[in-house]
Amino acid sequence: MLRQLSPAEIYYLGRKYIVNTTIDSDLIPLYGEGPRIWGVLAETGELVELVDFCSGIGVTPLGHSGKLLMIPGNEWFNNAEVQLAEKLCVITPGKHPKKVFFCNSGTESVEAAVKMCLARRYHSYKELYGGEAEARLQEKRVFCAFGGAFHGRTAYALSLNCSK
Repeated sequence: MLRQLSPAEIYYLGRKYIVNTTIDSDLIPLYGEGPRIWGVLAETGELVELVDFCSGIGVTPLGHSGKLLMIPGNEWFNNAEVQLAEKLCVITPGKHPKKVFFCNSGTESVEAAVKMCLARRYHSYKELYGGEAEARLQEKRVFCAFGGAFHGRTAYALSLNCSK
């Protein structure tokens, strides 16, 4: 069951459980009409009005109309999204702090996974080998992918594809 959170709670949970890629505002949108959005700044509680030049993904040609039920998570945090992220982090096994990366396609998820693996390997090699990390990284370049699967049409995803 979805609970109604305050703007401050939405912002706090978003920062805690969602990977931050483009969000740089504490605005929590509440209502929209045409290209305008009204929302609350989570840290101050101030009500603000702004013009949404993106108009959300699903409403680009029309603008907003009433209560904002779906807001792209890469623009601002929203109630449903942060609660889903919290739930996913709670039920996912592991002791380390976890965050969720919501994306639009399987290709984006493959790209993120490959970049995460490369970043993790780089940092662990830096700790283990110090100045020799760069040379050691060149030695091992292996990723696993499902045979016959389609992983997408971007650079990393294409390098994992087994299909023509």
